[in-house]
Amino acid sequence: MTAGAVALVALALLSIAYGSTLIPLSDVIAALGRAVGLDEPEISGPVGKIVVDLRLPRTILAICVGGGLGIVGALLQTVTRNDLADPFLFGLSSGAAAGAVSVITVFGDSFGIWTLPVAAFTGGILAASIVLLLVARVRGQGPERLILAGLAVS
Repeated sequence: MTAGAVALVALALLSIAYGSTLIPLSDVIAALGRAVGLDEPEISGPVGKIVVDLRLPRTILAICVGGGLGIVGALLQTVTRNDLADPFLFGLSSGAAAGAVSVITVFGDSFGIWTLPVAAFTGGILAASIVLLLVARVRGQGPERLILAGLAVS
């Protein structure tokens, strides 16, 4: 766990440092220290803004998304007792694709930039709900019934 935490911090710092403009690690650490209220020296130019306002939120979001995907993958593998489980087994990917395709073909981009992601999310949630309803109606809730319901919805 310690090695993983150290690697995560090191990779986060490298993620913040590298980009279209290379920022030295000392400036990154100084900007982050100044952002959390430590008595760090002022950094000249827009480097502090680039680090704190642009690259830090992206890095934090990437860490959160990666952690969330890891947790969901572990849950899918635990529920099915299958090391090769993926969202396709439960019909989630097919539901998301159906939501996205329906919005693309019917509405296009008329509702703005968030139309496609919201439609894909809604399709995935709808598919998951249908799978859970199918499993609830059938007596016995083993992993094989969950997989069969997911494949049926898919």
